[in-house]
Amino acid sequence: MNHLAATLVTFGVFALMIALLVYLIMRTASLLDCRPLWPAIVLTLLFAAGMAGMFLTASPSTANLAGHLLVTLGSNTVGVLLILVCSYVVVDLAGLITPIPRTTRLAIAAVLTLTVAAYAFANAAHVRVRHVQVTAANVASPKRIVQLTDLHLGHNRGVRHLRRVVDKVEAEKPDIVVITGDLFDSHYRFDSTTLEPLKSLSMPVFFIAGNHDGYIGVERVKRLVRATGNIRVLSNELVVADSLQIIGLDNMPADSADHSTFNKKATHSPNIASVLATMPFDRTLPTIVLHHIPTGARYVEAAGADLYLCGHTHGGQFPPVTWLDNVMFEYNRGLHKRDSLYVYVSTGTGCTGPQMRLGTHAEIAVIDLLPE
Repeated sequence: MNHLAATLVTFGVFALMIALLVYLIMRTASLLDCRPLWPAIVLTLLFAAGMAGMFLTASPSTANLAGHLLVTLGSNTVGVLLILVCSYVVVDLAGLITPIPRTTRLAIAAVLTLTVAAYAFANAAHVRVRHVQVTAANVASPKRIVQLTDLHLGHNRGVRHLRRVVDKVEAEKPDIVVITGDLFDSHYRFDSTTLEPLKSLSMPVFFIAGNHDGYIGVERVKRLVRATGNIRVLSNELVVADSLQIIGLDNMPADSADHSTFNKKATHSPNIASVLATMPFDRTLPTIVLHHIPTGARYVEAAGADLYLCGHTHGGQFPPVTWLDNVMFEYNRGLHKRDSLYVYVSTGTGCTGPQMRLGTHAEIAVIDLLPE
């Protein structure tokens, strides 16, 4: 995405949020049969607190209990308000078909909001295992790769969640495990105790950093990951493990003109195109490239890789973000084929912002790499 498109999307999202807030205020006042003043005050304060919570997620000031409550309660409140907006729309559309009294509309909207929100919270907490098969001509024997991504440990999830994830990973008996970024997203729970479950993984494990890791200090995250003793951090590096050639890239733009990471210094920074162009590797081995954001697939394909593993998008997590992500990213989620390259974008093993999922699932991706 170029800089102009990124700017337009940013302003578009902001304008949409304001429009939804105004609609929520006016519709609530109408259904309560009152002046808009009190709904405006209450809903604006809730929305502002929620947005503050989301924007302060990576701030050291929210590393305490009070900050944790602000982030979790605030961000989840924004999610519930979004569902309430959708509930109002559904009730109003139903009202076009058959007359519905004002008080009944309010009751239906409230019940619908609570029901959908409860499902969204439960759906986000349940991590599914997704199996995918890909083939490559230079694969001598089947290899199983497990991809974890976007765990967002911190305010959102902690050691108990990671233990459940690791148990599911071990049950799949993978040859290697890769973690493609956004392991942490806050200073809350940022310590070795949180990563303790990862130490039980006996197969080769590789980690690359994501944008949220960078928000709290990418080198701090890398040091903590290395301290587990069994995870190899890759930073624009190539390694060979179990006859698989793995290239781990830093979180970077696709090329000098790409602003998909909103990095205004892209023209002066390393990028996927430049790094892969100078990366010597053995084209006779199956090659897997790891990068957090699903961008630059054409450069990965040109380099001769067989599989490109990414995350970042969460598949949109819930509407309307899902629709926006479909516009913003060439690949938003799932498996895609580009001539000689398979691209897999995981919907993520965790969540960011509201701990809710609608239309997407948290997942552990199990990729079986098979001979052609």
